[in-house]
Amino acid sequence: FFLAELQLQIGDEVSARSFYEQAASHESMAGRAYVAMAQLAVERGDAAAALELLDRPGVADAGLATLETRARLAALIDDQDGVDRLIEQIRGVVDGSMAAGIGIEASVVVIEADLGDPTRAVELADVLLAAQPGNIAANDAVAWAAHRNGDRAVAEEHIELALRTGTLDPQ
Repeated sequence: FFLAELQLQIGDEVSARSFYEQAASHESMAGRAYVAMAQLAVERGDAAAALELLDRPGVADAGLATLETRARLAALIDDQDGVDRLIEQIRGVVDGSMAAGIGIEASVVVIEADLGDPTRAVELADVLLAAQPGNIAANDAVAWAAHRNGDRAVAEEHIELALRTGTLDPQ
């Protein structure tokens, strides 16, 4: 699974899909691998492939990533009711995590900015950044939320911090 993630980081989607398929053959990784492949299908605009992958065994156990991918798929097929329902489910998970003192992921900020409420995304970004001030992904999420909310100055400030690729991430 992680080899697939690395392949994506270097821009090799073909190799990434191959590694995800290998990971899917292991029961403990199958759900996460299917969700990751569905994410790639949504990014390619292939709703049919994404739907097929999300219906495979183990996907429901992949957690927040499943909800996020289903929300993006709903947006792809112009199902606004589905998007709204899934964003509410994601918010429920996030609110529960935050109430339990569990941190949030950068992807939550991005999905809220893209498909939900950009103002709420900025609020979540502030929580994320307070917990992980030097984290590259956190700064990237803050930049995206600020951009989607129309705050160019904050977006530019945090994208500069996020562009520290090739440096050691202190988190």
